[in-house]
Amino acid sequence: KSESASKKEIPITKQAVFPETKYMNEDLKEYEERLSNFLKTVYNSPEFRKTPVAGDISHFAVDLKLTFMDLAMTLADAEGNLIKMVTLPDILKSLSGLTFVEGERGMGKTALLKKIAILWASEHCPVLSRFQFVFYASLSEINADPSLRAQLAGMMRMHAETSLFLLDDFEQEDHHLLETLAERAKPQEGSRCFSAVVALRPLLMASLGFPGHKITLHNLPTSRVAYLVKRVMAPHLKLMKKSLFKICSPSFKKSLKIPFCALALCVSLVQKPGQALTPGSSFYSTYLRHLRQGQAKDEELLLTEMLAWEGLMSNRSEFSEQDLAQAGLNPSHLTDQGLLVKGKGGPPLLRFVDETFQEYLAGRYLATRFNADNPETAMACLSQIMPFPKAIGLHYLLLVHCCHLSARAAAVIIPQLLAQYSHIETWTSTDADKGIDAQFSSLTVGSSVLSKFVKIWDQLVKGNPELRTWVVDRQTFHLTSVEWVLKLIYESHSTAVGLTLVREHLAGKTLQFDPPLPQGVSVLRFMADCPECLSELRCVRVSLSDCLECVETDPSQPYSWTFVQIPKEFIAAFQPAQRQNITGQTLQLVAQNVSTLERNDIFYLSVLFSLFRRIEVEVHNSPGFLSAIESALEKYKENWERCQIVGSDLTLKDRHFLCSNSALKVLELERMPEYVLCSLGKFTSLEELCVSVSPASQIVENIVLGFRKLVNMKSIKLYNIDLSEDSSSLAWFIKHFSSLAVFHLKCISCPGFEDLVKALSCCKELQELSLEIFKLNTEQIITLTQSLKSLSHLECLKLSGGSEMTQRGDLIVQLLPSFPSLHTLQMDSCLNNDSLHILAQAAKAGHLLRLRKLLLNDNYTVTDLGWRRFFEGLDNLGQLSSLSLSRGNSVSPVDPGEETIQVLVRAVSRMPCLRFLSLVGWFSKEEDTKLVRALEESHSSLVGIDLHVVDFQPPDQIKILILKGIRSVFDSTFT
Repeated sequence: KSESASKKEIPITKQAVFPETKYMNEDLKEYEERLSNFLKTVYNSPEFRKTPVAGDISHFAVDLKLTFMDLAMTLADAEGNLIKMVTLPDILKSLSGLTFVEGERGMGKTALLKKIAILWASEHCPVLSRFQFVFYASLSEINADPSLRAQLAGMMRMHAETSLFLLDDFEQEDHHLLETLAERAKPQEGSRCFSAVVALRPLLMASLGFPGHKITLHNLPTSRVAYLVKRVMAPHLKLMKKSLFKICSPSFKKSLKIPFCALALCVSLVQKPGQALTPGSSFYSTYLRHLRQGQAKDEELLLTEMLAWEGLMSNRSEFSEQDLAQAGLNPSHLTDQGLLVKGKGGPPLLRFVDETFQEYLAGRYLATRFNADNPETAMACLSQIMPFPKAIGLHYLLLVHCCHLSARAAAVIIPQLLAQYSHIETWTSTDADKGIDAQFSSLTVGSSVLSKFVKIWDQLVKGNPELRTWVVDRQTFHLTSVEWVLKLIYESHSTAVGLTLVREHLAGKTLQFDPPLPQGVSVLRFMADCPECLSELRCVRVSLSDCLECVETDPSQPYSWTFVQIPKEFIAAFQPAQRQNITGQTLQLVAQNVSTLERNDIFYLSVLFSLFRRIEVEVHNSPGFLSAIESALEKYKENWERCQIVGSDLTLKDRHFLCSNSALKVLELERMPEYVLCSLGKFTSLEELCVSVSPASQIVENIVLGFRKLVNMKSIKLYNIDLSEDSSSLAWFIKHFSSLAVFHLKCISCPGFEDLVKALSCCKELQELSLEIFKLNTEQIITLTQSLKSLSHLECLKLSGGSEMTQRGDLIVQLLPSFPSLHTLQMDSCLNNDSLHILAQAAKAGHLLRLRKLLLNDNYTVTDLGWRRFFEGLDNLGQLSSLSLSRGNSVSPVDPGEETIQVLVRAVSRMPCLRFLSLVGWFSKEEDTKLVRALEESHSSLVGIDLHVVDFQPPDQIKILILKGIRSVFDSTFT
């Protein structure tokens, strides 16, 4: 080449050849100087310094002259003994003889070799000045051109003692070259040692027997990944901050162990700065293109994806050559591409680069099944990773990749997850255990404890079918919430399909936010992206407590932090709905032990109040809360329709503000309600009153006489009250409420019971009656029976009595034909053999056709014969969905005979809509329950059978969780 051509920036390609020498026209010294200048020009050229990612240099490339970090490297001697961890300066000092650099694809072998050449060309690295020349050569390119191979051999002959050779992309066919290098590297007397660095993959290294130092490249620690991202992303400060925040999450830690994946992450952020940062989908696709060098998807890649899927489903991460042969794959071809690497168990076994890359390939396989118009195969594959806890806990990244690559898959997977996440059976299945452990492994409480808690909660709910139905119907059992599904949608970029499905699922349901209120969660993003969903929700429940959130108020000032109830990011999710004048149905604002509210909290609450047509406020042990929100709520007082006060000694300002709200329709008081009861006459719009006290006290005497003027009163619920002196007064009040539809009463005794039930008989519109009075005599039961005859509109009848009620329960049962609209019947401790038989006859005669819930618990006097007669006659309950015949563990079990069990099974088979069956306390031996348990398989709609055979004793470490869970359920705050 001419002298002028050698001074240009010559790219390292097949055309970049070494300058030729003609000894006739120039001496050796002049040629060597020209050769040195040529090499330095090449190594300083942008084409050499900048490493393209997946062949794309237009969007992003790393300048190795400006950006380089020490890789995670160890040095071993010729015998394979580990010497130490090394850095780049250590390597530069020890370059002598034959050195091998071992690492998988993407680990940084090429970058390391090029950095050495660049340092030599910079002339600012004295330790490399001992080499007159440094030759970098990619053997894959040289092997493709015989002339280049000849030139490299010539350079080795001419400059072996004064040069350093950096040989990249060593493959199996280069074995002959390695023999030459090993021969030259042998020390010879009177001459300098030949120096070469050879980069190759571990599988090739294991097959070689040549001596030499070995440098092994390892996975990067998170700190070095963060350093690399910081250096590369320095021109993009916002993206750098975003990426540094994310790479410390567990999912990213697994994915970014390979340096090239960290670079691929930077490429994804630069190319699409607005996209959500998700673990895997973006940079693993770039990594796969790098491994396959831009090859189109072919049958081999599909078989590799199938291998990844099958391995994941069988919990296998390493494969033998026999496994690959059975899958129709060529091991050497896959290892050459870098799709498989040396297994941890040794060279005979191969594995994927890491488990997250295997999960990415498995996700691609599932997406391919959905895209191939083969729904049967796709659904069969999907069934292997369900139910919800298993899918989210073990295969979350697989779902992310699958939904990212296939809109069809997203349209199927997302509805399945939404349908399963709130069903308790999903969490208590055998397949869910590992998913629960994986999903909650990062929480403070051990995953095994949480798994047990889920199962215990299932048992508690099954033990009370009424509570169970409440949980399922209201969609309140969320150990995980819709947040997981929304996170999947956003991280897989399947919003076009997924957000509409979530809107449809949430329509008519309650969206609950517990303290501390979230800031950067997917649910808030969903609320901002789909403000229309606010009008479709049944209720939004926002809970505040002294579990405050610490936020930075002014980033420019040090120590500018404050504790707030409502973060700015939380309220920002509702502002799009405010701008579009979209209103929701109901806001439930719950204050639990709230002692302070900041000025911004009051302002944000006013924003929430403006968005809902109905406002409900619950105050739990938070004196001063009502007066604190008065300024925000005053403007929307006409929408404030419900207030619940629990255990709070309200301040004078609280009481004044509460009693000034004449628009209040629902008032619920628990524990200390006296001062509010004295002002009941001020709530002129009141329709529902619920009072619960502990311990039992005489509260009726505190009710103001003006209470009788509340003509809109439709519901009265009184729990644990003392009526020893006030029963007549209560009856007098009830006479004034002709529109009363619901009446609940729980007390130990009621001396004036006759007056009370006569007053109730005047309420012709009464639909729900619940009486839990433990001391009723025969005369009172007869009076109750006579009064019930006039209540033809009853839909729900709940009775709980003592020994007298058990003897005369038949009087109540004989009235059942008088209630054609009855859908709920509860008679606890009210029946004996005879009255139970009459109940079965009433059902068989068609008088209970609309019955949906039948609760007959704690009827201890019924014998095995009585139950058998009951099951034999039970029929015509086509709409029954819940049947509970449980009994306490403190008494001996029924232990029904085989004939009784068979009759029970036949009776259940005649209930096509039955979903829940509870027989707690019936069996003392597990083997006696087989016939009943078999109903879950044979019955089309039955989803839960509870058959405890021993006293229930929860493990000590989670008793506190159970107690809190039960308490929260009754407070309607369990999540």
